[in-house]
Amino acid sequence: MKSLVWEGPFRVHIQEREKPRPEKGEVLVRTRSVGVCGSDLEIFRGGFAHAVPPLVMGHEACGIVEEITEGVENLRPGDRVAVDPAIFCGACEFCRRGSYWQCDHRGILGMQGRDGAYAEYFVMPAPSCFPLPEGMPWDEAALIDIVADPLHAMDMISLAIGETVAVFGPGPGGLSFVQLARLAGASLVILVGTRPERLALGKELGADETINIHEQNPVEAILEITRGRGVDVGIEASGSVGAIHQALKVCRKQGRVMVFGIYSENASLDMQDMHRRELTILGSSGCPWAMPRAVELVASKRVRVLPMITHRVDLEGLERLFMDDVMERRKEGYIKGVLLM
Repeated sequence: MKSLVWEGPFRVHIQEREKPRPEKGEVLVRTRSVGVCGSDLEIFRGGFAHAVPPLVMGHEACGIVEEITEGVENLRPGDRVAVDPAIFCGACEFCRRGSYWQCDHRGILGMQGRDGAYAEYFVMPAPSCFPLPEGMPWDEAALIDIVADPLHAMDMISLAIGETVAVFGPGPGGLSFVQLARLAGASLVILVGTRPERLALGKELGADETINIHEQNPVEAILEITRGRGVDVGIEASGSVGAIHQALKVCRKQGRVMVFGIYSENASLDMQDMHRRELTILGSSGCPWAMPRAVELVASKRVRVLPMITHRVDLEGLERLFMDDVMERRKEGYIKGVLLM
């Protein structure tokens, strides 16, 4: 089968590989669509510590079940599925608690311990596969994961109706947060970023206010909008250390900050300020218990994902997204790419 293989920092190439074989409890899936994630770019750069080359990336995966194995009862060949990329042991302390995404032996499709879906076929445990509605377009299905991850974070935030939210980073994750915060009953959603076209899309998808940090100081602007109080919740979805500091500064006393982005460097925080104002910092990883709800939100168009897609590519086009710096430098108005097979 054809695969796009990451061979080390800044090197990906299309190769012929053997079709993977599913083991007991697993399914073989014929790839139909895969979302191109910012964490894939981090792997490409060599910045994701758990990714070991050679590796087939691709974890926001959808496809058609080709083959099932012994023990698989919830799926049949021909089923259309999206996957939760987490792979877990089911036996460690955290799995037994129900916190499988914190598994001591966790793998992640296309990132850690298992080749992913930038290929004609991939293998996943059956419990990680979730049915898709008939007729859902494959490009739309590829963005279910980018809704499910923020949905898990929103579960942790426990946003109350009428609370206020500032989202830092108008990428696909941030744009999903804007829509989810609006659905959850936020009275004010502020989106912060650097690119006018992304901020304009955020406005279209439900942001009440947008702030371009090249034109305004976001801390001053948000405090002015909230009359000095600050927002109830700050969501950092850009992977920028500077944005974490800003998210903390714009939160009210006893506010919450969600750390969602993927970071290549550590942040130094003002611990005295956190102590004095009793701030809560939350971290979110993966999309546990969120996939079925994300499928319904995308299928019902309650969360709109198609406006985020700027590039639909085959394997050769995907190679170009990485090697020609289209993703890295956000060329051609890049927001979100989808591999279609």
